[in-house]
Amino acid sequence: MKTYIIKANNQVKIGITKDVPARLKELQTGNSAELRAIEVLEGNREKELHKLFADYRLKGEWFSAEPVERWLAAERAKKDSLVGRWFYSFPGGVRQWRGQIVSMPDPGFYLVLTYDWICGTDHSEELVQVQRMCDENWQFFEDYESWINAGEIETLRLNTRAGITRQ
Repeated sequence: MKTYIIKANNQVKIGITKDVPARLKELQTGNSAELRAIEVLEGNREKELHKLFADYRLKGEWFSAEPVERWLAAERAKKDSLVGRWFYSFPGGVRQWRGQIVSMPDPGFYLVLTYDWICGTDHSEELVQVQRMCDENWQFFEDYESWINAGEIETLRLNTRAGITRQ
């Protein structure tokens, strides 16, 4: 069984079926608006979603599209989340921040904990927009060890460029 979310104009239908294309075709027959499946979820989540969006129910299994689409965007963002990853930022090729992604309080924004470059102590928490991460050339690492190794390599590269040698 699959749970589908089908959109028509500014409303969505949340239901279940074994065959989403066949169900879409069946619904389209009795509807003058163009219908399209905007999400198909594995399993029967119909009751859960009907309860979640009860305040936005228009009639039967039809709901206002906006809150459902916001929820879908947040769910997709969670799947692609950077939470827990370690990072370095190099805006303009200059080392600026290092730290860890702590949480995603809102789609498109992450709460990050930055560390001091010299001694590695906690420095501050910042709310950072994803676009800023792209603009400032952030580099992400799955785990602490990879993050530390990359930092050591980058420090060695910068020191070599500056003429500083390790003793």
